[in-house]
Amino acid sequence: MAGLYIHVPFCRKKCPYCNFFSVVSQRLRRNFVETLINEASQWAPTWSSLEFETLYLGGGTPSLLTEDEVRPLLENLRKFFKFSAQTEFTLEVNPDDISKERLLLWKSLGVNRLSVGLQSLDEEALRFLERLHSPLEALEKLRLARRQGFSNISVDLIYGIPGLSRTAWLQTLEDVFEFRPQHISAYALTLEDNTIYGIRVNRNLVSAPPDSLAVAHFHLLRHKARSHGYRFYEVSNLCLPGYHSRHNSAYWKGTPYLGLGPSAHSFDGDKRWWNPASIGEWEKMVDKKSIPEAESLTPTMRFNEYLITRLRTQKGIHIPDFKQHFEHEAFVQFFEKVNNLPGGLLTITPEHIRIPVRNFLVSDGIIRRFIIED
Repeated sequence: MAGLYIHVPFCRKKCPYCNFFSVVSQRLRRNFVETLINEASQWAPTWSSLEFETLYLGGGTPSLLTEDEVRPLLENLRKFFKFSAQTEFTLEVNPDDISKERLLLWKSLGVNRLSVGLQSLDEEALRFLERLHSPLEALEKLRLARRQGFSNISVDLIYGIPGLSRTAWLQTLEDVFEFRPQHISAYALTLEDNTIYGIRVNRNLVSAPPDSLAVAHFHLLRHKARSHGYRFYEVSNLCLPGYHSRHNSAYWKGTPYLGLGPSAHSFDGDKRWWNPASIGEWEKMVDKKSIPEAESLTPTMRFNEYLITRLRTQKGIHIPDFKQHFEHEAFVQFFEKVNNLPGGLLTITPEHIRIPVRNFLVSDGIIRRFIIED
């Protein structure tokens, strides 16, 4: 079992909050798909024995790719790699890229899951985020996707946006839950220094959102989601029963994954590597048939990653599985730290240790208490 991720870095414009590698220069697309196909062919012999159960086209904005770009890419991926008959094939799309023609194309190419960059259904919030769609347009595009047969739709939401009132956030949630997507990814607006938004805050051009705003929005989301039948299964992800993201869930379980495209990360179960976050450097690497230097995971790194990935999920750490993976001494030291935590931060049962959903916003701080140094 494995997952395949394709990074398509092109965007019409750079969103001010986005920390992912992306470019707005469309001229750089000229050799992009050809280079992706070449990179896939170079990795094919190494990964041919594994069956890919998920395929994820992310970005950037992969929904910008034309039929002449995306069709040969997928044809070659299916030639080089073995995919399960039940492969989850996710395509990230912007609402303004959705049309009946494109939906029919994506469906004909095997896409069976859409991840829609909604972010908000509030006019002022969308202006702050500099998104190109309107609330009405976004909802109509979602309905169009459903009418064209897409029965597994995820939407992205951002909360903690400066100026977004409790009433406006509740209205966005009501509109989203009325549409009833199968999956929701919800993120607090974060301040990253290397983003346009971060630079504006550092220059005192705009204000950083208070932490209390994200906290209030998160708890409104938590209660509303539960009343509509959604459950958080990870810190930033919630879904209707049976609709968790299989691709992202594989990351949190330590499943091998191959990443193609600039800035894409890979992991084969023992070591990890990542491509340069530059189209030019990535193209040079592929042209030379070279591969990034790999980082082998030390026992300490494996321990830390196990804790980080498991504690981010609602299932948490399965104690029997933990004992199988690590020596008894590591288990004893971990439990000593668990017992020294203030009450209420963790839920502990005979078989599981988990962070309760109400504490997901402070999960990073809780997890840091368990990290060990080499």
